[in-house]
Amino acid sequence: MFLILALLGMHVGQVDLDAKNTTHLTWGRYTITIQKLDPETGRPERCRITDNSGHVLVEIKAWKFSEIKNVKLVDSKQNDLVINSCSGGANCCYDSLFFTKKNGLHNILHVFRGHNEDEGDGLNLKDLNKDGIPEVVCMVDLPEPPGGFSEKNYNHSPPLGLVLGWNGHRYTNQTKRYPLIALKIANEYKTSVIESFGTKAEKGISAPVFPILGYYTNMIAAGKGPQAHTYLLQHLPKYLRSWLKTNDMKIRQAVAESNDSFGIVKNNKIDLLR
Repeated sequence: MFLILALLGMHVGQVDLDAKNTTHLTWGRYTITIQKLDPETGRPERCRITDNSGHVLVEIKAWKFSEIKNVKLVDSKQNDLVINSCSGGANCCYDSLFFTKKNGLHNILHVFRGHNEDEGDGLNLKDLNKDGIPEVVCMVDLPEPPGGFSEKNYNHSPPLGLVLGWNGHRYTNQTKRYPLIALKIANEYKTSVIESFGTKAEKGISAPVFPILGYYTNMIAAGKGPQAHTYLLQHLPKYLRSWLKTNDMKIRQAVAESNDSFGIVKNNKIDLLR
């Protein structure tokens, strides 16, 4: 397993964590130490951020750390830090932690991305409003997918596209202001699957529900829920229209609860093992 590094004062490249049990990185006046807690299996891992005296300021446990790099967020004078990790387990999940040194080391954002990996649209930084502070463009899972899932999909949900923007104090959900990623995901489901339901839908619920949720939830996140609701009622077969009417409030609530997927971690000991 390789850890992608882009830290201030260090060569940007890859470090093979399988080659040694402990890796030390420098981030300004702080030291970042990644250690395998079980040398035989190499998992789980612990990441510590310490000051010049060796005092542990932050400790994070995860199954593995996939990426630690400098990012330009709220501090215009110094590089901030993002730590991406995987929790491990059968239902493996991904987390992103953002730290700044501005006004003292502290966490400014934690995003629980569920099954959405680092690659592609899973996590990106883009300055959409050109204010010098990039928005966090990411995908998360629905907190609790509403009814109608088949057993094989019980631990998974369609990705929900979010845009998190800095309001001067913290990151907030600004997807309706910048709906591009949510609309992109919604259109992928609409184009590839939903338009064929009228003639090809199965006599059952589990198969079609996944793309319905992928389309509808992202349209709601983008502020276009009523438009999507009308489209679905016009194009879905009767039994799926009935399912939608029964579950509509639950679906809307699930999108609202997606705000629980991000926040600020105030505890200096962070356990991401699940």
